[in-house]
Amino acid sequence: MLWIAVSLFACKKNNDDTGGNTKSLIKGVIRTYSNAPPTTLSFSYDGQGRNTDWTYESGRVSRQVIVGSRTLTYQLILNSKGLAVEVYSQSMDYNYRRKITYDDKNRIIKLTIDEQQVNGSGLPTTNYQLTETYDFTWDGQSNITSTKYTYTGNANTGGMSYRIFTYSGFSSQYPNGLKMANIGLDFFGPYGYPRINVDGGGNGIFVSSLPLLFAGSQLPTACTSQSFDSNGNKVGEGDSYNYTYEKDGKNRISAIVGNGVTDRITYE
Repeated sequence: MLWIAVSLFACKKNNDDTGGNTKSLIKGVIRTYSNAPPTTLSFSYDGQGRNTDWTYESGRVSRQVIVGSRTLTYQLILNSKGLAVEVYSQSMDYNYRRKITYDDKNRIIKLTIDEQQVNGSGLPTTNYQLTETYDFTWDGQSNITSTKYTYTGNANTGGMSYRIFTYSGFSSQYPNGLKMANIGLDFFGPYGYPRINVDGGGNGIFVSSLPLLFAGSQLPTACTSQSFDSNGNKVGEGDSYNYTYEKDGKNRISAIVGNGVTDRITYE
């Protein structure tokens, strides 16, 4: 899909999904915590199903947020296929740059995050430096089975060099309708952006309070994680948790429960 062919956006939405109803746009999410007040998010769309918080230009998608005296800019840089290959975001203290690599099926296989410090006026005081790398492993059904998160920056990680997240319990009963495309940002290939368990500064570009967004054809029901040092030795005991899902009358995911958080989802 060429970006200049704007009329294609309306019909492109998630057309590679199979099973269930995974093409619906999310209207709102109510997030309930086990030990904190609930939060609410809502989304709106234009006539082409695009998120109205963003501005759409040739090869570029962007939005701006005013924080105090600063205007923070978030933007996606698209290639000729309409895929986001570079993503820029800002906080009050840093600029962030994500670089995204896809395979021949337009699945994301690598993500790097660079960080650049800025002063109070938003002017850079350092060059971009690599801080985090994510490598994604896909199975034959285009589900992400593992994520390797490598600490490449200068942060004190307590001896950890990398962390492995492993996902399981994929089922056609739970087709993935929780992608970036389902909030009107269909720029990350047919299988989406793996927002779940992807950290890094400036995540507001991916709706920082909505980490329920997944990549892949199906949703996992279990996740384990384990940290390792530079020699491949385990650090700590690791973690594990499960996801459970509910559906509405149209076979869409209406609730997801996992790790002490419940998200209830409504659709357009």
